[in-house]
Order: sequence, then C-alpha cells, then structure tokens
Amino acid sequence: MASNNAGELVAALVAVQKNHRSQYVNIVSDSKYTIDALTTLLPRWADEGFTNCKNVDILAALYGEILSTRSTVRTKKVKGHSGDPGNDAADALAAEGAEKDAPDNLNLREGLFIRGAGVRLAAATQSLLYRAIRRRAPKHFRARTAANIEQIQSVVEEINGEKPLESTIWSSLGKGTTLTKKAKIFLWKTVHEGHKLGVYWKKIDSDPLTARMPCRLCQVPVESMSHLLFECRASGQETAWQVFNELWDRTGRDKPYITMGTVMGIGLILIKDGQGKTLTGATRLFRILVSETVYAIWLNRCDWRIGKDSDPSKILPPAEVRSRLLKAINVRLRNDRILTNRRSYGKKALNKKLIERTWYKVLDEAPSSALPPDWVSNMGVLVGVGRVRRPPGRNR
Repeated sequence: MASNNAGELVAALVAVQKNHRSQYVNIVSDSKYTIDALTTLLPRWADEGFTNCKNVDILAALYGEILSTRSTVRTKKVKGHSGDPGNDAADALAAEGAEKDAPDNLNLREGLFIRGAGVRLAAATQSLLYRAIRRRAPKHFRARTAANIEQIQSVVEEINGEKPLESTIWSSLGKGTTLTKKAKIFLWKTVHEGHKLGVYWKKIDSDPLTARMPCRLCQVPVESMSHLLFECRASGQETAWQVFNELWDRTGRDKPYITMGTVMGIGLILIKDGQGKTLTGATRLFRILVSETVYAIWLNRCDWRIGKDSDPSKILPPAEVRSRLLKAINVRLRNDRILTNRRSYGKKALNKKLIERTWYKVLDEAPSSALPPDWVSNMGVLVGVGRVRRPPGRNR
C-alpha cells in the first residue's frame, strides 16, 4: 500500500472517531483504494484476518469504528488536484504531516478485537491459512541475507541514483516478465546464499580429500558465488562474459560495472540516456543478458561439478559455452516474439514496440537493415542473435 493511501485511511479513521454523534459522516477522497476499502473491501479483509494487507492496525481500527459508530458513513470520490477545496486542503495537511519528526498517536482500540479474531473459517483456504501462519511466526534474522540486501541497495543507489526499499528488491525477484522463472529462483537463492556451494559443505564433508567447499581447480579454499561468476576457470565465465560484452557493445551504450550487487539487484538496474531518461528497451535487454549470462555460468559449473565429477579434462570448451549461452538468449527472443500475440494472450501480451526496442540492435539482421517491418510478430521470419549462417544452395 502506498504511503498516500495510508494517509487517506488515517484521515478517514480520525473523521469517524470524531463524529460518533453526528447523523452523517461524509468522507470525500481522491483515492479509489480508500473508497473501495470503505464501501466493499473491509468486510472481506476482516474475514481473511487482514492477511494480505499492509497497515493492518489502521484498517482493523477503521473497520471497528465503522461497526461501532451510530453515524451513517457516506463516501464520495473526487478527481485529484481538480480544485476541490476540501481535497486540496487534505493534501496540504498530508504534506505537513509528512514533515513531522514523530507520528501522531492514534486510537486503535476498536481494531484489537477484530484483529484478534483471525481468519474466518468460511473464508479460509489452504493458501490463506499458510500466509497467516507465516505472518504471525517470528522472523529469523539472516545475517548473510541482510548483508546482501545492503550490498544491492548500495549498488542500485549508485547506478540509479535512488536507494531501493528491501520490499522492492524482493518484488523485483518475483514479479514481472523480464526475468525467467528459473533466473528469479537462482537470484533469490543467491541473495539468501542458499546454493549448495562453498560454506554449505563445511560441516557436511569430513574427508579433506573429497571436500566440496574449495574450488580445487582454482586453488580457492572457499568456493563462493562471486568466484564462480567472475573468476572460476571451470564455469566458462570468461567466455560467457565475452559473449555478453559483444552483444551489449552492439547497442553503443555504456554499461554499469557488473558486481555481485549488480547481479542480485539486476531486476532494478536502469539504463539511462545522457539526460537521465530511462531507456525501456536498453534496460530490459541489459536485465535479460545479465540474468541469462549468470544463469548459464551456474549451469556450466553444475554440469562440470556434478555431471563430470570435477574432471579438469572435461571442462566445457569456449565454443560450447558460447553456443549454450546464445541458445538461451535466442530462446528468450523467440518467447518474447510469441508473447506479443494479443489473440492468444489478450491483455497479458507484450507490447510489440517494447520488444523492438529491446532486441533490434543485437539482431544479426539489424546492421544490414534486412529485417522486415513485421519481424516481431511474423514467426516465419528467421531472426536471431549470434547465429552461425550456412551457405546458400543445396551444397550447404
């Protein structure tokens, strides 16, 4: 819930509390969220124990006040910044309140019983009960996760000029279609340091000759994700980043310096022009290329470590590393083109112009202007990135 919605709810709460003896309490707001909460949503949220809501104390207290008051609460929706005297005055008071050093004390007693009632059985589902239990369970502090979050915030602030909230970081790893589901899971586990490498094996392996904590090939005592993605000779990272640089150089734009913070916060990294305007196509391409590159490196490492038993003679050759990464990137390109079909995906279909801005400069055909105007939606047109061309004719 945005902070301005919270302010609107507080204003509504105070208005009802101060007018218990009035026949009518008229609440005028430019917030659709507040109007919907007052008219239809609060009973349902109360049945669900406010499990999926933020600012639960305020919502529960507001619902309790509405149930206990003798006044009739009436609502009216007005357009924001339209010259309405009451709405403009409320905005001014909200701005004044935001400057206060300490928040005002609110009377939230009417919400205590409603909150304590929990989830109504008639409204309960397995998913809802699970979230309710997780919400009430004590949160465990994870020192390594907290350190990674701080690293992400520092890097993103340096690149974008604005420090992201922790909730925004987690949302970037769960929402949106730019990153694949597999890449999101990989990055989420990376932030939590949940991958089975390095210190994970410290208390498991007892035999130093077969211990899996070090990277023996590189003679590194503790194999970390940073080592794997940027230093290891077995993961194919050097070739993979060469492919990344070759593709990104086609855009003609500078790229942010890539560190572990950049990788973990890739869902928030913005590419901007000289005037500070965000370039949606370049931003999306950068996020795709980085996420596909690091995930391909991880797969190469797992293939060598597990599938080939860490045999130094079976390290993937550079040509194979390049081929695998380009294949993954071309799969993303193909899926993007498919997802522009509005007949199949309706409102969830991707915007064709966005796909053009994302991929045009890195396609093989782009420099020679060989692409037809409808290359995004015409699946009969062969387009790709880094494809090896066969000679024409029957002798190809």
